[in-house]
Amino acid sequence: MRRNVVSHAPVPGRSGRSRPRKTWRALVVAFTCAFILVGGPVARAADGEVGDVGDTDSITDLYVSDDGRIHALIDYARDCAAGLTGCEIQVRFGYRCPQRWCTHWSWQTWRRIPLSNGGASVAKGDCNGGDEIDNEWQMEYRMRWWASTVKTVTFKGEYETYLGSGGTIMARVIAEGVHNVTNGTGLIGHATLDTRTALGATSPGVQVATTGGRIHRTC
Repeated sequence: MRRNVVSHAPVPGRSGRSRPRKTWRALVVAFTCAFILVGGPVARAADGEVGDVGDTDSITDLYVSDDGRIHALIDYARDCAAGLTGCEIQVRFGYRCPQRWCTHWSWQTWRRIPLSNGGASVAKGDCNGGDEIDNEWQMEYRMRWWASTVKTVTFKGEYETYLGSGGTIMARVIAEGVHNVTNGTGLIGHATLDTRTALGATSPGVQVATTGGRIHRTC
């Protein structure tokens, strides 16, 4: 018998795990004090942070929303490094039937995620229609930048934890920012993934969210 699991939308950047408000207030106060004492940097416009490099849990597990489509919430700063024309996060959704012989993933097209609403953006998959409505799902993620003239740009990132297809917690470094080497702007000090000299470039697509082997019914 097929299982039909429909999840409600989790809190942005928390994979459904709640955090006490008092804890967040304490963290805000501590960070503010630290900044005053040591003069450390804070996020600002054009600082090169496209995703959320300060959070290892910035992409939620996949869930089905009221419109019947597969969803995920992604923390999205989209502060492109100065000197670049633009940058964006793109995702694509893959699905496969629940039977044991279903080993091949069918992939939907890559799409850029919309601008954030309150810090998090909603990434949505398409309806499958027909008989392909009970499936396992996964989501791949990549980042893109472009410029009006040739630039040397480094993809920067940090670890992101997520629920793997086998139901275990996974972790991998994903692209969440850029350093514009040509103009000396953007993120520095984070993990270096790749450096390109071009009019634009896209990081490799990597898995960042799944349904953990559970079956979700979609439209």
